[in-house]
Amino acid sequence: MRPLTPGEPQRKSETYRLPDTFLGRVQRATIQTVDTKRGVCSLEMESTPGERTDVTVPLQYFSLPGPSKRNQAAWKRYMPQVGDIVTVGFDTNSSVRILGYDVVSYELIALLKEEENFAEFSELRSGEFDERSAGGAYLKGDRLGNLFLAGGLQSIKLDKKKREIVEQTSLEKLKAGSSTFRRGVVRRSPIPFFPELEAKPLIGVPPIYTSQRVLAKSLRKYNRSSSSFSRSSFW
Repeated sequence: MRPLTPGEPQRKSETYRLPDTFLGRVQRATIQTVDTKRGVCSLEMESTPGERTDVTVPLQYFSLPGPSKRNQAAWKRYMPQVGDIVTVGFDTNSSVRILGYDVVSYELIALLKEEENFAEFSELRSGEFDERSAGGAYLKGDRLGNLFLAGGLQSIKLDKKKREIVEQTSLEKLKAGSSTFRRGVVRRSPIPFFPELEAKPLIGVPPIYTSQRVLAKSLRKYNRSSSSFSRSSFW
């Protein structure tokens, strides 16, 4: 069941309507299960009894050209989560069609924003939009023509008025062909193409000796002494 807006009365089974009173009408439903592979879900209706299964998950939009132009297909998709609220209608065969996604109320979201991580759910002015994924990927376009893209603490802002691009990130990688350029906090060996264990002594960083390293060091000393003995014996 979907959450309730503060002050909203609890729904009861006796408030359900008979089929002939809801067919051809629109109501809200809550998604119970989602089959991402088949693109179907099951719904619990808000005002009618029972659960509907194998309901097609709608696309935001979808364009499928003819067979010779399949590579020009265009779409925007969203895969719903369990608990999402949708608006549904019934066709003449009483099949359920998801018409769009709904929200309980902005009042409830305002309360959740104070209790949980809803920082991005800020007020939108007319003509603005924003999108957020379950993992926190965020996109916003404002009425000034600025575009903001974020993934966690990393973000990019395209400022229309200042004609500049502002990036905030700990490490930036640019790949061009077989080359990779890095800017920011880069973690790598102090000397390119040189093992870190061999590079540290050359830059004055003492190695941390473990039992394996102590054994290896002893073997190197043994090999050097053996080589000296052999050369002395030869001469």
